Amino acid sequence: MKATLEKLENSRAVLGVEVGTAQVEGALEQACRRLALRADIPGFRKGRAPRPVVERYVGREAVWREALEDLLGEAYSEAVRQTGIEPVAEPDFHDVQACDGQPVTFRVAVDVRPQVVLGDYRALRIPVEVPEVTAEQVERYLEALRERHARFVAEEDGETRPGACAWITYTGTIAGQEVASPPVLVQFGREQLLPGIEERLLGLRAGEEREVAFTLPDDLERAELAGQEVRLHVRVHSVGRREVPELGAEFAAYLGVPGPEELRALAENTLRQAASREAEAQAVARAVEAVVAQAEVSGLPASLVERRFRTLWNGWVRDLTQAGLTPEAQAARQGTTVEAVEQRFRERAAQEIKAELVLEEIARREGLHVAEHEVRERLDKAGLPAAAEPAVRRALTVEKAVDFLREVALVSSASQ
Repeated sequence: MKATLEKLENSRAVLGVEVGTAQVEGALEQACRRLALRADIPGFRKGRAPRPVVERYVGREAVWREALEDLLGEAYSEAVRQTGIEPVAEPDFHDVQACDGQPVTFRVAVDVRPQVVLGDYRALRIPVEVPEVTAEQVERYLEALRERHARFVAEEDGETRPGACAWITYTGTIAGQEVASPPVLVQFGREQLLPGIEERLLGLRAGEEREVAFTLPDDLERAELAGQEVRLHVRVHSVGRREVPELGAEFAAYLGVPGPEELRALAENTLRQAASREAEAQAVARAVEAVVAQAEVSGLPASLVERRFRTLWNGWVRDLTQAGLTPEAQAARQGTTVEAVEQRFRERAAQEIKAELVLEEIARREGLHVAEHEVRERLDKAGLPAAAEPAVRRALTVEKAVDFLREVALVSSASQ
């Protein structure tokens, strides 16, 4: 078998392949055997009909189709080995020439891994600058901790008013769809329900009910509900207040801490650790940006960029849909257009692909291999099928390269 290589722009390659007559004849013979096993040929048991009979029964064209299904794939794989290219996308076969007694020839276009020339990434020194934890941050943390542990205290004569809390249930329709809620704790004034509902429930006491009917505003953020009718029957089960615990010995003991001062120290330490992790993550991101900026990539494969763009775009659209928004509405809120947002996603996709190619090259240069057991463990942990193995292997390779940069490039600001 012979193979030639033609390199095009943007990491595109075209292979010219010629398969010799002996290999072609072997593929035709194997095709006839497979067809004989599948065909009901009168006078013969399955798989027993000789080749001439099979060819007459199914037709020479069918035999060629069957033979080429395997032959093209096998020849393509051999051509990849001969030329040393690294495909990164599915091949595109064309100009297939096949006739009796002649070699089979074809051309195949495919995106290949571009050449990556690295800079002096080992000389990088990225400071990890951990900011000091302020007393104000500690107080905000403790306040949020108290808020998370607030409890509902029922008031016998309480009524729904701004600041009050109430357990409610409701049934009815919203935008023509029937709804029925489990008990919901609402603090009036926090706009936890659809606009217009809370204000129509003011002045109720425990055990009272009210019919609510109105039209939602046309400029509602959830576009699918804008201008729609709301008809609800609401029942108030209890009314009370939200009681936030004092920052004292009782609250500290509830959290398993000896006292308030120890709780404050724990909060400060928690914030300091979080700040350290965030500072390190930012430094790693700067290190990756630096090695990517140093590197030269011969041309990004269009198929890789398009595939990543589609993943990013579809994820964005899915999140918007779940929030009741459209791409057009979200773009308008951001003061831009869908086309401009799409362009930003394409640029981000290209940057991500370039970064991954550079990191994979660092891993290759440094001999950072991914073991088979690591791939299996990641597949099992994520519940992924075996078909995801190549993607998982690439992801693990990138992770190893990032860990390598963390070790060689990051330095503590205190040690400078």
